[in-house]
Amino acid sequence: MEKGTFPTVIDSTALADFALCPRRFYWRWARKKTPTALNTHTTFGKAFASGLEAARLRYLEDSDTPADALAAVAIRAAMRELGDDYDELAEQGEAKTPTRLAQALTYYLTEAWPLGADGLVPEKPEYTFAIDTGFRHPDTGDPLLFAGRFDLLARDEVTGEMVIVDDKTTSALGDRWLAQWRMRGQFLAYAWAARTFGIRVSRCVVRGLAILKTKFAHAEAFVYTPDWRLDEWEEWMRHHLALVIAYYQRGQWPKVYSAACSMYGECPYADLCMTPDTRVEEVAEQYEEAEWSPLDNRNGL
Repeated sequence: MEKGTFPTVIDSTALADFALCPRRFYWRWARKKTPTALNTHTTFGKAFASGLEAARLRYLEDSDTPADALAAVAIRAAMRELGDDYDELAEQGEAKTPTRLAQALTYYLTEAWPLGADGLVPEKPEYTFAIDTGFRHPDTGDPLLFAGRFDLLARDEVTGEMVIVDDKTTSALGDRWLAQWRMRGQFLAYAWAARTFGIRVSRCVVRGLAILKTKFAHAEAFVYTPDWRLDEWEEWMRHHLALVIAYYQRGQWPKVYSAACSMYGECPYADLCMTPDTRVEEVAEQYEEAEWSPLDNRNGL
């Protein structure tokens, strides 16, 4: 197999992929391979996030803007984000269509969590950060950055505490949905990054919007972030950074034969893992190459 290139920056998703399966990290982050088929959930989620960002920025400019006007701003931004994917998403025939996207943004901003009436005062939408980990990039020798972006930094209007908000779209809510976030490193990473820059975050609020064919539902989960949890997460992050650099330098990317292969449906790299390494490059040609960085075109720390 080809060596690939080490990511320019590392984020919580990349480290989670490595912990899940080093071979998955190799294909997704070192080789930058992505399936060619449209990912309905990812495409919908990106457009939804763009819509909320636009509405929050408008609210920060003019907090007297009515909720329905903020929803209109969000819908226009979301449709721009869809761009060429609009028609393909519309043809999916599932709950996540452009029409349902517009309705979901309206529901979020006028019923579920209207800006100015949800108990949280927006401070910075789409907050981006990059932190020197102390490690060196194995190819360039430059400082290796840990980077990320969360949906909103806000202030609790009652306690004055700083809060991180992250929005999730889903097809179902319930006890399992609420419980899955408690140990999610993504949110500890966000709070750790904020602490590094002197912002003490009391909790992360995970907002779930269930998008069904005929209705919507919403719920919130809370991930509390005391210092001891952030210290533990930092230790985990540094341990796995050292490991992934060592694996890259050795060119060894073992497969993990476990439930990781079938989480959320089959792993998108399963066909590659089911092909002998002597022929895997032929199959790899069927994937597109795409590189993503949380540092692209965003506000930040």
